[in-house]
Amino acid sequence: KWPVGRVFLYKNIFAIKCNECALVTKKLQLEGGKILSAKEFLNGHGDFIGSVLK
Repeated sequence: KWPVGRVFLYKNIFAIKCNECALVTKKLQLEGGKILSAKEFLNGHGDFIGSVLK
């Protein structure tokens, strides 16, 4: 069982674990950055997968 906030890929889709489901995102924006598609974001931030958001 993964902790809430865990970032993972599900069928090549960027997702974040919630209590009983997952939040799937199509676009992301880091603070102060520009809006990126999930694919663009992962190209530059692949190490983000497996991290836990707080």
